[in-house]
Amino acid sequence: KKVVNDGIPSLQILRTFRIARLFRLIRRAKGLKQMIQTLIISLPALANIGALIMLFITIFAVLGTSAFYNTNLEQDLYGFLDANGNYRTFDNALWILFRQTTGEAWNGIMYYCFQSDPYKACDKRYGAYLGDGCGGPYTGVVFHLVWQLFGTYVMMQLFTAIILENFDDVARDEDKTLPTEKLDEFVRVWTKFDPHGDEYIPSS
Repeated sequence: KKVVNDGIPSLQILRTFRIARLFRLIRRAKGLKQMIQTLIISLPALANIGALIMLFITIFAVLGTSAFYNTNLEQDLYGFLDANGNYRTFDNALWILFRQTTGEAWNGIMYYCFQSDPYKACDKRYGAYLGDGCGGPYTGVVFHLVWQLFGTYVMMQLFTAIILENFDDVARDEDKTLPTEKLDEFVRVWTKFDPHGDEYIPSS
């Protein structure tokens, strides 16, 4: 009687480890091996750059929360600023700044943060809230331009620069190392001239 084990979870989990066979290709594919080595070598430097980016994005999130916490979301008809993407809370400010590092709608967000009319720009238009935390022509433009230049065109490019530099180093080291197939070929040829392995080749 045939026993079907498809319903046993442990066997199904073991079958998923078949994908580990793909890692054998790393030894044979030189380019793939270089990429994996580059990633491993770059991890410490990438962690440092990531920590630096988190430091600066935290600073800008605090500044954005102070300068634009009272921005009127209803003035935005295109959804650049919404309930999740705004500067009203610290976590939302982190999210919207991260969005802008990808270049998504940063100019639209900036546009709704530099309105000069406080009755249009401010969400709370009474008492001390009128004109406070609503942005402005200078604040909105300078803040978003500085973050766009620094966050997108400087910090994010550092990731690419580090990976490319380490990839070049790995490729240079690979060129200096004698390939395994060349070493095997040398052993085969040397065996013909020195079959006894005494490190002497007859001159005649």
